[in-house]
Amino acid sequence: MRQATWRVGLYSRVVLTVIAVVLVGLLVGQLPGKIEAKPERNHHTLKVLRIAHTTPAKGRMIKDCADLGFNVVHTNDTHNMDGDGVYQFLEKCKDFGVMGLPRIDRGLHVQMIIEKIKDHPSLLGVISDDETEGKKVPLNEQINYYSSVKFVAPNILVFRCWDGSSPNHSWDEYFPPKDKIKNVCDVVFFTVYPWGTVNGEYIPEKWMRSERDRALPYLNPDTPLVPIMQGFYGEHFKRPNMQMQWDFWKEICNSYAIWLHGAGNAQATGFAEDDELREQVKKLNKEVGHEDR
Repeated sequence: MRQATWRVGLYSRVVLTVIAVVLVGLLVGQLPGKIEAKPERNHHTLKVLRIAHTTPAKGRMIKDCADLGFNVVHTNDTHNMDGDGVYQFLEKCKDFGVMGLPRIDRGLHVQMIIEKIKDHPSLLGVISDDETEGKKVPLNEQINYYSSVKFVAPNILVFRCWDGSSPNHSWDEYFPPKDKIKNVCDVVFFTVYPWGTVNGEYIPEKWMRSERDRALPYLNPDTPLVPIMQGFYGEHFKRPNMQMQWDFWKEICNSYAIWLHGAGNAQATGFAEDDELREQVKKLNKEVGHEDR
């Protein structure tokens, strides 16, 4: 009897061991061969944004941006408009199937304009200053602007733009402390155009990396970041390669903006006439557009 019991117990252990081995084998077969470490930084926006800047924002320019594959149009054209003017800009965006990101300057009129446009289906968000003016705004004014917008429309995104493309800029002077970024903006615009030089030599990758590495410590590891890539900056600068710029930024970002002008050139007199750049942008927007969610 003892011998029979012992045999049953042995057989049970063998069967259970075999089942366990099979289950582990099946489980391992479902796991990836290599577990990727999470990146140290993830500056993704909730949705993939392909933002074009154009000033002035006439209907034909907004249409051109849409035809090139952008899904957001940003403009400074609206900074001195009332609510009706900003609303009309958003109407043009709706006509061509893109979202609008109007510039609305700081001041007592902000809440009135937000009240007028807050329910427009093409409104993505607002921004108060461009990159050169943004560094001059005291922190308390940045916080006031953000809270004014959110008081009227909590779901509207607030963007802030800072210029990182000059070694003479001191981030300590005008960038908010890490614990205050969330009180200033939802998304950071960051300009690092690849036309600078490093020790007198034109090396776009080195320039962008040195400037990016200088600025990133001021951001939280998960602060949503939209890098501004150079679209056109006049004949005296080398023309950029859009794919090269995006290959650099996509390490940590999923969205980008392309300034379609530069050195005072509006989109119509600069980028729009450059077939090579148009093809680069169209190809890039198509590639990144597959990631839309």
